[in-house]
Amino acid sequence: FFEYIYLFKNGVYFQIEQVTKACAKLNLTEIWDPYDIPANSTYEDQYYIGGPGDMIEVQEWSDRKPARK
Repeated sequence: FFEYIYLFKNGVYFQIEQVTKACAKLNLTEIWDPYDIPANSTYEDQYYIGGPGDMIEVQEWSDRKPARK
């Protein structure tokens, strides 16, 4: 597994291999594309990822037909 750190203003990103902790500094080849929810998306669900004291609330959106009926 890899962890990524993107520095769009600097035009680089870091790829960190989780087991060996090896880090590679690479050039970004694409411009910033903001993470967003497409206009035609459907709200699917809301839940938490993580555990007590170390979790994040997330929302799931899709651009397909509703998965839950």
